[in-house]
Amino acid sequence: MNRLLTYLILLTTAVMMASFDHGDGAIEDNDHIEDSIRNILYNQKSNKVLKESFLGELYIRGVVEPEEDSLVFQFDFDLHAYDCGAPDCYYNRFTFAIKWDQQKVEFPEEILVTDAQDGCIPGKTSKSRFKKLESNKTNILYYSSSAKQHLVIGSEASKVSYMMCFDGTAIDDIRLNNLIKLTQNPVEEENAPWRSTQIETIEYQLFLTE
Repeated sequence: MNRLLTYLILLTTAVMMASFDHGDGAIEDNDHIEDSIRNILYNQKSNKVLKESFLGELYIRGVVEPEEDSLVFQFDFDLHAYDCGAPDCYYNRFTFAIKWDQQKVEFPEEILVTDAQDGCIPGKTSKSRFKKLESNKTNILYYSSSAKQHLVIGSEASKVSYMMCFDGTAIDDIRLNNLIKLTQNPVEEENAPWRSTQIETIEYQLFLTE
């Protein structure tokens, strides 16, 4: 069955059920729809190893794709501040790749990141080398001295976002043990991390294709 048609059927069912329940049931119905759509996306992905890895959620959202002996990451940082949550009119598209043996996912000591900035501001592209500073079971932290940026890559078990970029930072400003503190009071945080709608959204229907 066409995935978009499946979504419409799920949505229609939820609306009908919500008409009989105007309380918490409507919220639960919406959660059920999103879970169902996520299952569709999960089953659509063909690489079982990647689906069950540290990067499973990012794979489902189209952030990372396997290519022969490598994993290619591409995503837009379009949330540059904590405000209304709507995407900004400009974005920073990050692209990088890591070697992969089709089995275990291991992040290297260094990655080369291309940052293509575009949108409502003049476009520009730069490349920067990010070196790994720290890693644990849920997060990996990279830093680029030339770009003055920290890049955080997280798993589903992470207590922070799957992907964040702290811009204009010194190497010692960000560490894995202070990530939660830095994001607890984001409105007051001068250096709010860049985030991505593609990664932050809970609306899995956005990833459905024909």
